[in-house]
Amino acid sequence: MPLEIQEAMHALATGKAPEPDGLPIEFYKTYISLLAPHQQALCEEALRTACLPASMREALLSSIPKQGKDPTTMGTYRLLALLNFNYKNIG
Repeated sequence: MPLEIQEAMHALATGKAPEPDGLPIEFYKTYISLLAPHQQALCEEALRTACLPASMREALLSSIPKQGKDPTTMGTYRLLALLNFNYKNIG
């Protein structure tokens, strides 16, 4: 599984907003060799217990105005959920 985790880390796009935990994807890619074994243990524990820590089940929501729509109208926004890398990696 460590190879799968490393492949998942490498596949993530960089230059985006930091994760809700405040860490950008670049952090995970820089320290991939140190983080992969811990990520593997986290994945195995989550699969074994069918339970995720509360911090992994949280998301930050941001409302983004739809392009070309009136930003003063509530229905012209879409929600964007920012999820932690650990949660996305288990999925």
